[in-house]
Amino acid sequence: MADQLLTAAMVHVFALAGFLAGIATLWAISRACRAARAWLRWCWRRCAHG
Repeated sequence: MADQLLTAAMVHVFALAGFLAGIATLWAISRACRAARAWLRWCWRRCAHG
């Protein structure tokens, strides 16, 4: 019985960790995309008007 509980707890912990890792990855990707867009906009302004 304790073994089953431990297994279930480990499954939940791993599922939660994977979920958090996925959210962190998506957040990092969105941040990188925003930074890349800002950099491209800056570069475009500089190249177009400089």
